[in-house]
Amino acid sequence: MGVGTVAKLLLVLFLGCSISAACLSRAATWDGAGMARVQPVQTVPDQFKKWTFDREEPGESPIGLSTGALGTRPTGSWKIRADPQAPSAPNILVQATPCPDPNCYQILLAEGLTYEYLDLTVLLRPTAEGGQASGGIVFGLKDPENFYAVLVDLTAGTLEVIRVLDGKDTVLGRAPVRRKQAPWHSLRVQRNTIISKEFIQTSFDGRLAVSVEDNALGAGQIGLMTRGGSLMGFDNFHVIHLYSQRPFSPPAAY
Repeated sequence: MGVGTVAKLLLVLFLGCSISAACLSRAATWDGAGMARVQPVQTVPDQFKKWTFDREEPGESPIGLSTGALGTRPTGSWKIRADPQAPSAPNILVQATPCPDPNCYQILLAEGLTYEYLDLTVLLRPTAEGGQASGGIVFGLKDPENFYAVLVDLTAGTLEVIRVLDGKDTVLGRAPVRRKQAPWHSLRVQRNTIISKEFIQTSFDGRLAVSVEDNALGAGQIGLMTRGGSLMGFDNFHVIHLYSQRPFSPPAAY
């Protein structure tokens, strides 16, 4: 292999790797035949996590996730369920035990993971006809009585950003949302900071819904949540550390 060919190869590798902490570092090494061989040399641990619930057996509890609840209320039953129409077949995750208190929160937490600035997404849908259908994402959780949550009420057509401190919840922001004509709906939450301001931005079914400023809570655990008697299904739960300080916005004109 000529020097010019090697130089081109290294240039392609450099340009193909985005300049960010999420990029996989690569280096060219040489084998005995004098051929360039690319090897990964460093990665950032826990950079991107995803749960599709497709490796567990139906009826089992999800791996790497543990149940919780606000105060002394029941924790609910979170189980894997087979669903041929799952966004990522063959399974989904369901919370199938309603809470008698319409304002109780049932939580499923990712074990051993802590985030401060993050980008979270999940797909969700109700799994029962009628009744309450409210679910979403919890983050910044210190303990079951101190956390943030973003909940979508699919029955009422509203999205709320909630802060819970010492077991008392405060609605930081609320807005109506429009559901797409599809069984599954997307929820995205981004917690970011720009020029000493910390804010939470949310989108539902691809549309910006609510943006609020708040810095009462720092880094904490993440997870999924239902409220009250809601019976909900979830799939494709993703999280990534947010290294960019760019908020939700359309692409720049240039």
